[in-house]
Amino acid sequence: LNKNDTSLMMDVQLHLANLFIKSGDLDRAKFSMRKAEKFTVYDLDQRLEGAYLLSKARWLFEIKDFRNSHKTVTDLLTEPNASKFSKATKANAYVTLAQLNAVIKNYNEASENISLAKSLY
Repeated sequence: LNKNDTSLMMDVQLHLANLFIKSGDLDRAKFSMRKAEKFTVYDLDQRLEGAYLLSKARWLFEIKDFRNSHKTVTDLLTEPNASKFSKATKANAYVTLAQLNAVIKNYNEASENISLAKSLY
């Protein structure tokens, strides 16, 4: 497989995972995330790397694995290549972080996360 093929296949799996998350079918979302994860061994472009980490954080949030969701989204935002991720990916990461902070009733931090997300648009 060439780089374009693997990027396309990972992109499709991420889209499927996100659709399954939105529909509440978390088992299928997990399956798609695992399929997408197999492509992380390839040299992916930064957009897909950010999209993968964001999808993983969202899925972990939906299954109420808040600790690992927080770790994944924090890794996304603090990774050395984070500056290469799209503004939308970073904004969505801050929204996910805000949701995580709201779950633990840290509303000031959640509000700050939303402000950071808004500043990217």
